[in-house]
Amino acid sequence: MSTNILLVVLILSQFIYSGYEKPNETIQNANIKQEIIEKYGTENLILQFKEQTNEDKWTNTELNGNYITKAEVQIDNFNQPYVFVTFTDEGSKLFAKITERNIGKPLGIFINGNLISAPTVNEKITGGSAQIAGNFTIQEAKTLVETLNQTIKSKK
Repeated sequence: MSTNILLVVLILSQFIYSGYEKPNETIQNANIKQEIIEKYGTENLILQFKEQTNEDKWTNTELNGNYITKAEVQIDNFNQPYVFVTFTDEGSKLFAKITERNIGKPLGIFINGNLISAPTVNEKITGGSAQIAGNFTIQEAKTLVETLNQTIKSKK
């Protein structure tokens, strides 16, 4: 049974991954946007979704920020914040294929080559949207949304 929701444990990695190989610096959960903006500015942010090929190596998927229309914070039935992402029609098709082949595995969300999140895929996701949920604060969810939306703005 397919759903529009990717229920994940959001793990904000204790490392930022550089390229595809290994960690090179530490990032704090609440400072994702600030650190990335300070490092790269707001005009050239590149969002990529990557598959984990082994414990410390990631490879690009076809899905990137060009296929996201928006990200927003929403609140679940347990009053917990989550990030709701909406894809374009083509992005929806790509996301379904990617989630189907990565069930039980993490899907890396990278900005400018830096891993900012690696939620685990529970099932094939269809319908054009995804939910990233976890034990994080409203501020952490807002920060992730602002960062994702900034990558959308920088592509225009």
